[in-house]
Amino acid sequence: MLEATRTHLELYRTSKEERKLAASTIDRGQSTACGFYRFAHIDGRIASNPAQYVRRPTVHPSERRGLDRGELGRFLFAAERFDHAHAAVTVLLGLNGLRVSEACETNVEDMAFERGHRVLRIIGKGNKKRRTQSWFSGPR
Repeated sequence: MLEATRTHLELYRTSKEERKLAASTIDRGQSTACGFYRFAHIDGRIASNPAQYVRRPTVHPSERRGLDRGELGRFLFAAERFDHAHAAVTVLLGLNGLRVSEACETNVEDMAFERGHRVLRIIGKGNKKRRTQSWFSGPR
C-alpha cells in the first residue's frame, strides 16, 4: 500500500464509479485513503502523499446522510403530535442517536437511573453494551 501512486488511486476511484456506487460512498473512501497517506507522509513512511490531488466526486447536498437541525425538529414535532409511542421512538433515533435495530431491541426494563440521570442500556453494533442518556421526562 505504501508504494501506491496517484494513478493507482485514480483507477481505484474509477472502478468504484463503474460499479455505480454513490458519490458520497466514493468520497468517504477517498477521504479515508487521503488521511492514511497524509499520516504516512507525516510519519516519514512515504516521500509524498499520492492521494493529495486525486479527483474526488462532487457530493450534492441531497446526498447527505441524516437530518439537519430544522428537519429533526419537524420530525420530532410531527411524531409528538401523532402519539406518545411515535414520539418515544423518534427521541431514541434522533436525540439519542440510536440505530433502528438498537431502538427496536430496547425494552422498558432497559431503563435505569444512574447518578440522578435516566439512562437506557442498549446493545449496539458488534454486540457492544452501552448506555445512553434518555431525553424522556416524567416521574421515576
